[in-house]
Amino acid sequence: IHLAYLPRPGIIRLRLTGRSTDKAKLKADMDYLSHQLHDILNNCIISYEDKPVSAILGDLLRAKQLTVSTAESCTGGNIAHEITEIAGSSDYFMGSVVSYSNNVKQSVLGVSSEALENEGAVSRTVVEQMCNGAAKLMGTQCCISTSGIAGPGGGSAEKPVGTVWICAKCGDKTVSERYHFPGTRDRVIDRASMTGLLMLIKLLRDQ
Repeated sequence: IHLAYLPRPGIIRLRLTGRSTDKAKLKADMDYLSHQLHDILNNCIISYEDKPVSAILGDLLRAKQLTVSTAESCTGGNIAHEITEIAGSSDYFMGSVVSYSNNVKQSVLGVSSEALENEGAVSRTVVEQMCNGAAKLMGTQCCISTSGIAGPGGGSAEKPVGTVWICAKCGDKTVSERYHFPGTRDRVIDRASMTGLLMLIKLLRDQ
């Protein structure tokens, strides 16, 4: 029996492959090793099915009868794109605000001028206000927001290229984290998008 590691941005798929002339023994061995992987990985496992992360999120939202929106700056609507690639996502996805400029963050999402002036657009306070603003605007229980520096320019010593703040919200519970994603602009956007989806999945499962 072989264990293959199949990496994609933000996740790693694990695949067990076995061959034997004894079907019953092979199945027993595969089941045993699957349980071992479960015990080792525990909360790191997001699915036992080979399906997109956005589909896993969609299944959770549908099962809990919740809706979601996004407020995206550096990801430019990519999270909304990932969600809406799944057929039937209109059941739970209400819409997105791509607030690339600070003016839109303020006028549409209700981000305070004080937060933008004192902490900058790439900050915990701003990304949380974006999340709350989008959820309120679109009447959703859940939301994902991003604000960061995708590059290749625009970074600083304090906030280098690849710095991204991501927030996930469900009901009255909100989590936000600062990340640094190395690589090209596309890579930063992909990793930030995947991380946002995974943050909301974890938040929903912890409830």
